[in-house]
Amino acid sequence: MGRIEDLHQLIESENIILDITDMLPSNVDGIYLKSDDSFPVIGINRNIVNDKIKYSIVLAEELGHHFTSVGDSSVMFNSYAKRLRLDKAEIQALKWATEYILPIDKLKPAFLKMHNRQIDSIYNELEVPHEFLLARLKFLSHRFDCVDLDENTALLLTTLPNIYTIANVD
Repeated sequence: MGRIEDLHQLIESENIILDITDMLPSNVDGIYLKSDDSFPVIGINRNIVNDKIKYSIVLAEELGHHFTSVGDSSVMFNSYAKRLRLDKAEIQALKWATEYILPIDKLKPAFLKMHNRQIDSIYNELEVPHEFLLARLKFLSHRFDCVDLDENTALLLTTLPNIYTIANVD
């Protein structure tokens, strides 16, 4: 099953309504809406549906809101405190999306192949934008200095945004 099909299946299993629409502003790719008296809705801007990578990332981020947000984070902010809550909700949703799309067991083989290759080849292999991969690595760096790729190699996370594999000294 492909990534988009997997995301669609998760949306269905969570009883979320998926609405591909022309009604979102052109600068909004997706939105998650949930109220106490209705099913949750993910709205996706029709303009991104043909870009499979962007579409899957936006779907995952909006699903991230479903699994991590409390209350309505779709309201406009008119205070610094509301802006901070909105930013925190966006970070949590992005973190969920990066963990879902790029679990560690998927990262390891891609980075093991990195020797003598450009980092662009990893983005292409993982089918994610470079910002999304860097976000995943940044979230990992909050917990680990490095990630073991195998018994001989580790991915160094302390030098982000520079990415290095190093000899594992354990």
